[in-house]
Amino acid sequence: MRRILAETAMTALFVAAVALLGFYYYRDVLLAVVIMLVLAFALVLKIAVDSDLVTERSARAKLALLVSERVDDISHGVSHIADELTTRNRDVLDSLAEARHLYTVEAGAQYRELAKKIVDVENIVSETRKNLALLASVLDERMKRMEAGL
Repeated sequence: MRRILAETAMTALFVAAVALLGFYYYRDVLLAVVIMLVLAFALVLKIAVDSDLVTERSARAKLALLVSERVDDISHGVSHIADELTTRNRDVLDSLAEARHLYTVEAGAQYRELAKKIVDVENIVSETRKNLALLASVLDERMKRMEAGL
């Protein structure tokens, strides 16, 4: 609204200045009026330009604020995603550590059980060797007796 009034006033002042320039040739007093009208025209033009600058700056400030808000929203979204990824990564690492611990404990238990079974088998084999050696010596003696008795 202010801009329209300023433009209308500028147009009216310009027409008045042109009309007074026509009358200038007839009277010297009109020179002062023409100069005043030109100065008033320049003043109204400056007011209109200043008003437009203020409006433009306000619009740019609003746009900059909107862009800043959007960038903040994006930044918060990225930060949230980074936090979520960090949490998931920590959960995966904890699960891996737990699985590694369980595997180590299970493997240790199985190793100990296997070692116990191997020791048991070695004891049985050793016992069997002793029995076989004893049996062999008993059989040897019987064979010697049988050969001597024949």
